[in-house]
Amino acid sequence: MWITLAIVVVLFALIWAVTGRPKGMPPGPTCYPVIGNVGLFKPTEATQAHRKLRQQYGDFYTLMIFHKPVIFISGFHHIRELLVKHGDVFSERPR
Repeated sequence: MWITLAIVVVLFALIWAVTGRPKGMPPGPTCYPVIGNVGLFKPTEATQAHRKLRQQYGDFYTLMIFHKPVIFISGFHHIRELLVKHGDVFSERPR
């Protein structure tokens, strides 16, 4: 009984560590193992949810879509700085 419980706890901890938010990413809501933040809000309420997340976490925040981090950037000044001043960094699509 105790061995089974220990194995389940260790497996859960490993899954949580592997699928959690990577270090150095902007803050964001707590993500669930494997699915991340999928199901955090309804697709029809996406605009309102992003406004609420922007108020809570600021102009930069991260959502985990399954195990992939997606960084959201808000605010004209930040978007302009990233796309105009640092456009060469973002000009190519990821491979």
